[in-house]
Amino acid sequence: MKKRMLRELSIRFCRPSHLYSMNPFSRVAPLKKSFHLLTLTAVFVALYGCNSTPKPVAAEAAPEKGVAATVNGEAIDLSDFHEHTDLKQTAQVITPQGPTQTHVIGNFGLQSLQELVDQKVLLQLAKEQGVLPTDSDIDNEIKLQTDLRHDYITILQDQGLSQKGIRHEIAIGLARQNLMMKGVDVSADEVNDFVKKHPERFSDPARATIYFIQASTPQKKAQVDKELAAHKLFTAVASSLSEEPNAKSTGGLYATSIVSMMPPKVQEIVNKTAVKQVSSWIPNAGTFVKFYVESKIPAKPKPASDSQKEMVRRLIGMQKGQVKNNFTKMFYDKLKASKVEVSVPQLQDQWKKTWDQMSDPNNGTPSGR
Repeated sequence: MKKRMLRELSIRFCRPSHLYSMNPFSRVAPLKKSFHLLTLTAVFVALYGCNSTPKPVAAEAAPEKGVAATVNGEAIDLSDFHEHTDLKQTAQVITPQGPTQTHVIGNFGLQSLQELVDQKVLLQLAKEQGVLPTDSDIDNEIKLQTDLRHDYITILQDQGLSQKGIRHEIAIGLARQNLMMKGVDVSADEVNDFVKKHPERFSDPARATIYFIQASTPQKKAQVDKELAAHKLFTAVASSLSEEPNAKSTGGLYATSIVSMMPPKVQEIVNKTAVKQVSSWIPNAGTFVKFYVESKIPAKPKPASDSQKEMVRRLIGMQKGQVKNNFTKMFYDKLKASKVEVSVPQLQDQWKKTWDQMSDPNNGTPSGR
């Protein structure tokens, strides 16, 4: 059987927009439901193990001038910063068990270069197929996404994206979407049927304002219980006694009020605990957590908006397009036929190895399914 090596191709509609609950039962919570943002990814050629070691470069490039930071008056050169970033092979990530360090495929420099090459090829392919997004298309997309979420632009800017970067990310997502949906028709009846079958996706979500206190020892738990038994405000006790790092400033306020964005354990606690009541202590990764439910608002059904229906139309169209157009194979063929010349010295050998393995027919071709 032919060997197939796959890597994840990150052609994104926008950068991942996530909200993190610091504690407890940490979980990544999506910005909105699936119709509000399309996170566009596809599966492609993967070529590096976690512990790959880059080869020495043949020639040294001229040092980059500038300072990335200073530490007690001593400079970290910009060239050192970029070299370290390019070759970095580990990253800190958020998992359900909390922050942890893990290996990346290849290194940050190689992954970034692969993504930028992927994006360039994608835009070139969209232009060839006559579906390259225009400035007007991008303006309309911003209006659509802002209608779905009023702070859409603010969230992306908070992640470090400039206006130019936001427009570029949107162009990438629209280009991929247009290629997948080329020649695909979606009727109003199909959209309305989907909305009718999934009313919960268009409701105002159930919400709950909750607070929590974290304690790691029996002594701390007893101290908290004593303060609460004396009828002290839960938020005041959280500010003074909780071991959660942000509790002093937040009063223990939970990171999100949308119940569906909370981890299942927390959702269960919210459902079982009456308003203005305190839960029992809940074990959590070596510590204990106690919740206070201040308020609950049930989900409220409402008609799907025109913007939400447009996102449904796209979802159905992309599902059809996966069968009709086989986007992954179309992209893969374009990528393999492209001429890519790498100018970053420390990435040249790694890129050549990646490219040679991708071009090897024994590695197979993704089917796009």
